[in-house]
Amino acid sequence: MDKERDKFIHGSLAQGHPMELAERVFTLIKPFAGYGFPKAHAISYGLISYWTAYLKANYPEEYMTCLLNAYSDNTDKIATTVAECRRMGFAFLPPDIHRSQAQFALEKQRDGSPAIRFGLAMVKNVGTSSVVPFIESRAKAEGPITTIEELCRATDMSGLTRKTLENLAKVGAFDQFGDRGGIISSIDRIHSLAKSEAALRDSNQT
Repeated sequence: MDKERDKFIHGSLAQGHPMELAERVFTLIKPFAGYGFPKAHAISYGLISYWTAYLKANYPEEYMTCLLNAYSDNTDKIATTVAECRRMGFAFLPPDIHRSQAQFALEKQRDGSPAIRFGLAMVKNVGTSSVVPFIESRAKAEGPITTIEELCRATDMSGLTRKTLENLAKVGAFDQFGDRGGIISSIDRIHSLAKSEAALRDSNQT
């Protein structure tokens, strides 16, 4: 291909057809403008491909967890990645108000095998900003929390709106506290209790 191109260019110059030469050269270059792939670009792609292949082969759970978090705003990509995780034999754990972090996170099961826990902020209509204060306060809570009332008193749930609480209940995040239907029907009371407890903490009164 290069020899034919050089032969054409030299022949056109010898015959004195600069316009025809320019048009043919432009025709050759034009497709490259659609997606130029210089050597530096190719090396970078190759290096990234090597890194990702190495991480997926040697640290599969960590790699897939990070991949899920990278696709947090793309439900189609998340669905594809979850399917790949299941193909690889990874266990998926549902959202849990006690154990879930804001994003997808690795968690060891009772038998010591790793599993991926669904993040609270990954639930539809639940944002990261609303659950981060709750998660931070949950880490500081003293003793086990066995009821929703204790949860409202021991943690900062002021950022969780009624809709947020309802969506978390629908996906089973509160299942350890009782029947899901009963919890969903009591969302208004739970939200009111969370707000009153938050107001009490902010009042600086004992």
